[in-house]
Amino acid sequence: MNRNTTLHYIVLLFAALLWGCGGGGSPSATEKPQLTTDAGDTGTADQDTTPEGGDTDKPDGYCVTSTHTSCEPCSPDGKKDPCSTLECIDGFWQDPMVNSKPCIDQDAGTDAAEDAEPDVIEPDGGEEADVLPPAEVCNGLDDDQDGNIDNGFQCVYGSGTVACQTACDPSGVMSGTQTCNDDCTLSACTPPQEVCSGANDTSDEDCDGKAGCTDPDCYGESFCAPSEICNNQIDDDGDNQIDCADDDCDGFSACNEVCDGVDNNQNGQIDEDDECALGSDPVACTTTCNSVGQEHCQANCTYGACMPPAEQCNGKDDDCDGNIDNDYECALGSAPVTCTNACGGPGTRPCNSSCNLGACVPVATEVDCDNDIDDNCNGKIDCEELSCASAPNCQAPQHNFGNCSMPQAPGSGMNCSWTQDTLTAGDWSWVLDSCANSLGDHFVAGGTYNEWRIARNTSGTTWNQVNLPVAGSPTMGIPSLTCTGSGVYTVYNASNNGSGSGGTVALRFNGTGWDQISASYLAGKLSSASWGSGSTLWIAARSAVPDSDTKIYKWNGSTFSEATLPSFAPMQIVVNKMWGSSFTDVYLVGMKYDPSDAGNMTKQSAIILHWDGNTWAEVQTAQQWNGSSWVAVQISTVARQFSRIDGSSNCDVAITGDDGAHGVTLERVGNT
Repeated sequence: MNRNTTLHYIVLLFAALLWGCGGGGSPSATEKPQLTTDAGDTGTADQDTTPEGGDTDKPDGYCVTSTHTSCEPCSPDGKKDPCSTLECIDGFWQDPMVNSKPCIDQDAGTDAAEDAEPDVIEPDGGEEADVLPPAEVCNGLDDDQDGNIDNGFQCVYGSGTVACQTACDPSGVMSGTQTCNDDCTLSACTPPQEVCSGANDTSDEDCDGKAGCTDPDCYGESFCAPSEICNNQIDDDGDNQIDCADDDCDGFSACNEVCDGVDNNQNGQIDEDDECALGSDPVACTTTCNSVGQEHCQANCTYGACMPPAEQCNGKDDDCDGNIDNDYECALGSAPVTCTNACGGPGTRPCNSSCNLGACVPVATEVDCDNDIDDNCNGKIDCEELSCASAPNCQAPQHNFGNCSMPQAPGSGMNCSWTQDTLTAGDWSWVLDSCANSLGDHFVAGGTYNEWRIARNTSGTTWNQVNLPVAGSPTMGIPSLTCTGSGVYTVYNASNNGSGSGGTVALRFNGTGWDQISASYLAGKLSSASWGSGSTLWIAARSAVPDSDTKIYKWNGSTFSEATLPSFAPMQIVVNKMWGSSFTDVYLVGMKYDPSDAGNMTKQSAIILHWDGNTWAEVQTAQQWNGSSWVAVQISTVARQFSRIDGSSNCDVAITGDDGAHGVTLERVGNT
């Protein structure tokens, strides 16, 4: 505080003491102080008790105004200002009826605070001018002494809260509150708490966009359904929506759909915001080679590349490696591969429906008619096959029945004498066949009705039975015995417990015993006739089925094959006997008959077939003596059947048979 200011307060205090208190009542403590002087005064207060002429002031001795101001320091507490309502409270002059905020020592004993006080302006003449009040500040006081506290601000400092209209209030209603801040500004209008007034409450007091029981503030009210808890798998609020499926859980962090293979928002869909659901099954797709592949869902819920499937047997490239059915033995629909069949001929292996090569299938017909191989595995070799009939090596101008340059005269022959031998080799009922390998090695065959037997005579006097490894029946089929010069063969039917249906048995004498020739061709067949030359054996046989045609088989020393006989359909043939002079000169004799009328002798006729080394052909004519000359006749007309044939050479052959009533004999002499 400067010197002039101090002097100013001393003058005021002195004037107050001189004037005393007037009887006109105390002015307001907030009135501006007024100093009054008489006209012409020099600044000294009047001492009069009554007004002087021309004076406008109150009478001297009266209290014109208080000498104290609000919040001015004072002492002691409890002292009252006689000219105002101010009291000394807590060391400051204060009006207890007005001030609600304690006074603050603004001087704080510093020169800076004193310098902040307004200076007294002294006009010329030495008299002090009127004191101007300070500007209004936010402090809860009437700083500018205009009768209003903190005017010019939004609110009075320390005034607390005031009512305000919220955004949800109807016109004229103020349900919100605003707080007066320390800078005398009002805060935003705060809505009140939600009032939960019933299940049908539609008022949104707290302005959160939700009214009544839809407002979370009302959850738990007795008249409201319970609120939804978003992570307990329970329909808490009873709206048939659980957790994230409930709209009440919108915004709940755990309900945001993410790529994790889980239905986070519980809407029945998994990872629906992504291309695919994590962990989902792969989906079908078309590969680069047009097969049906699979796309797998990756860790980021997007599909990866289309992966081809494993190779399948379908004639296509499934795995896109450029190869068809390459995981299999063959490609479906591919051409068969060549192979060698079981008979040594060519064949093919087709690719089956499983992409595996099947068994080797022989060719349909004979491929090579001059390779001594049964190419198509039908039992016929080379020229025996009908398909080879036109092959050059199978062609012949005509069947070669043999050429005899020096024929023997009929009736001439060897002058032989006969002797009788007694057969003592066991019990024999009959002898059905015989042959000789040499003059000193003879064989006979026959036996009893139930047993086929063979005996041998090498001494010229004694017959010894040669035991057979397989029991046979002489009454089933036509058993036979053949001597080839280098071997002895017998063909008969196995007895099979006396029934004779055990199939044809072929045996070869090895010098001391018999070796069986095994052949599937003979299984279930009835023997008919046989003849051999060297290691080659011909066997005629037919199926055990009644009225079946006769087949002829050739044994070459290791295997059997079927030969082709001329066809006499619808007639069939029965072969009764075979004989030959060599492998290229073989005869068989028997009968042709009608299987549909087998017992009719008028439909039966004799037959002679000849093998020339390539084919079998029928001998159709013979010369018959009519009493005066030889004339040609059809053999089928002179006999019903031929039952025996034998000879000494290709030009000396004798055949016997019958015409149903008489015996018939044919003899080849030379070429006739």
